[in-house]
Amino acid sequence: MMRYQEIFDQRGELYNQAHILAPYARKFEGQAMLKWLEPQQGQTIIVTAAGGGFDAKLIEELIGTDSRIVCVEPSKQFASFIPEHFDVINSALDDICLPDGCADAVLNLAALHHIPDRTQVFDEWTRLLKPGGRMVLGDVDIDEANAGFLNIAVNKFTPGGHDGIFLDAGELTTEFEKRKFSALKEGLESYTWAFDNEEIMVQFSRLLFGMVKGSRGDVANAIRKHLGVTLGEAGSTSYPWSLRFFSAVKDEC
Repeated sequence: MMRYQEIFDQRGELYNQAHILAPYARKFEGQAMLKWLEPQQGQTIIVTAAGGGFDAKLIEELIGTDSRIVCVEPSKQFASFIPEHFDVINSALDDICLPDGCADAVLNLAALHHIPDRTQVFDEWTRLLKPGGRMVLGDVDIDEANAGFLNIAVNKFTPGGHDGIFLDAGELTTEFEKRKFSALKEGLESYTWAFDNEEIMVQFSRLLFGMVKGSRGDVANAIRKHLGVTLGEAGSTSYPWSLRFFSAVKDEC
């Protein structure tokens, strides 16, 4: 299995190109993330595996610039798209050069399935949280259709493949009960990725997942087979996506 940094050193630029092509495709996923994160003005929020800054920009749009948003991204190439006014740290996800208890919230969205042993990253992210701080994680559920799309279709058409380790229901609750967290919640959020037309849908997906070994037709057929496509007004298209979200509050002592 390729490590997170190897994967996005290889295809981080394509991922960022996808968001240039269709910047609002994952709008509903962003709304779900914000619902779970509940960011507030004046907070310090650490976005781990920040990619090109997709999540950081959504948080800033909601709460404004009177906050500190720290983007931690192992791949320098992937992070090159993050706007310069954010604090950017290029480091491993389990060894972040920040002091203990510096964050009001730690967020990770859709990167855990690239991390086979999560013990060290969970310990590190816990270290960064203030007592009373919020841990918010979201990733693909092992029983959902997008897990099959990723580990079958993306695996076939992406150089290096895709061998995601997806979440079981209750898995994150068990992990953070051991780390003295309370108010533990998790749930599946289902929504769509939405596009102006089918051509943009296919090209966005090909870029986002690095499916460069497949033709346009290969990618379109894979989406239809594993996910299904809904046609909307004026040629618009969408397909279903989901993430299992988790949140918990670090105990005071």
